[in-house]
Amino acid sequence: MYYVRNFVLRMRPPFAISFPICRARRWLRHGLLAAILAGTLGATPILSVDPFSGPWDIVAQARNGRTGWEAALFSPDNAPTYMNPYGAPVWSYGNPYPFHLQYLYATGTTIWSIDFNRNGAFEPGESAIHVSASLAGRSFRYLNLFIQGNNQGNGPATATAQDLSVNGVSFGTFTSGNSVLQVLFTDSQGLFGNLDVRGSLIFSANGNSDERPRLWLRLGSAEPFQEPADPSPVPEPSTLMLPALGLVTLTLFETRRRRAGLR
Repeated sequence: MYYVRNFVLRMRPPFAISFPICRARRWLRHGLLAAILAGTLGATPILSVDPFSGPWDIVAQARNGRTGWEAALFSPDNAPTYMNPYGAPVWSYGNPYPFHLQYLYATGTTIWSIDFNRNGAFEPGESAIHVSASLAGRSFRYLNLFIQGNNQGNGPATATAQDLSVNGVSFGTFTSGNSVLQVLFTDSQGLFGNLDVRGSLIFSANGNSDERPRLWLRLGSAEPFQEPADPSPVPEPSTLMLPALGLVTLTLFETRRRRAGLR
């Protein structure tokens, strides 16, 4: 009888139990990793209709000034940094100039770069770097794109932010004529941590007035950074009991099998 029962038990392949358990463990690990990545990377920049108009903690500027093409960075704990203040190289109208704004919330570091030479690289003198100790560990609720052309003087002087992307999400192209165009971005889960803004700036003419074509990128509403909330729903107690019941059943089955094998 022992041999018959043992044979019957052996006909129930052990891997029929161990394989699903191993697979479940593997799925659990992968599921936890996916959940962590979703919480860290799942937030998406979106257009905002909130009536927010400042104050702004960080301002990155670019404009076609009286002396030519120039840019500046303003942030707490730092004196303003000006790049290319005398217009050398001279602005080439109608051509795109790549720009890149970065904010690293852990250290409160802002990097504002413009490719003045249009050679595909940000060389020395084409970037301003500010470290704001008062902003370390802080994030922002809003990113503002402020862009203005000017139709006075030498004909239409439009300002265009081309191929604008925020944290890898493309928002296309924005163009302003004689009026101010403002676009507000926020994060789908509440707050921006690190920020990466890229695009190209095009001025069609100088406008021949004090308010030349210009672009501002502004960050406002600094708040302590919070991890994004888990978007997954909380399971009901009855739902939680199902996997627990399954584990108990598997445990009892495995215990009975081992006891039967020892007889």
